[in-house]
Amino acid sequence: VGSDQAAVFDTWHQWRMILSLCRLVIWSRPYAQIPAEALIKWHNDHQMKLQFLNCEPMNLSSTQIRDQIRNSPRTQPDGICDAVWHYLHTHHLYRI
Repeated sequence: VGSDQAAVFDTWHQWRMILSLCRLVIWSRPYAQIPAEALIKWHNDHQMKLQFLNCEPMNLSSTQIRDQIRNSPRTQPDGICDAVWHYLHTHHLYRI
């Protein structure tokens, strides 16, 4: 998830269950935010460290992608590659 969503991850529906099923990896955004206190506590309680991607920050969020798709559902959003666009279509993500 992007650091913006990590900051509010504890507001997601069933966020604790999500964490019990997978390791959360955080991608830094140009306007990086601190992960939610509850998220940090959950990881500490389970003796896990939050994992951050050491990559170039990307100024593109799923919210922006959803907005672009909502406004123009047949047009590939700016900033995503053909493989991702194909995956979104194949799995009917973002209501495509």
